[in-house]
Amino acid sequence: MFMLSFLTWTIALIGWAALIGAFFAGVASSLKRWSTARLLARSATLASAGALAVFVATFGVGVASAALFLPRNADTTQRARYLAQGISELMNCAAVSVPALLVAGPLWFFAARRARRGGARER
Repeated sequence: MFMLSFLTWTIALIGWAALIGAFFAGVASSLKRWSTARLLARSATLASAGALAVFVATFGVGVASAALFLPRNADTTQRARYLAQGISELMNCAAVSVPALLVAGPLWFFAARRARRGGARER
């Protein structure tokens, strides 16, 4: 169970970092610092997409191998409880990455267009 906890913490930290990066990308775009906004939004988008990819891989591997972590004589209800707990942990930790992806993705596109159109001149 330590590895699952380590992965869920990793996914949650990456998701929160991406959310903070998306926030600062929004601040940079409101200040018309398009190249900074583009960099921050790109980092936040790629980090949240990476966190969701790790979630999908961990979810698939964790669900497929849930029976390996429990003893053979474990009760079926105990197996179901551990499986549900693992799914709940992973989904709660990956939920932070979704808003970051939804905010940073379009912001990256918008900031990149503005930077290319001549708005790259920063004060």
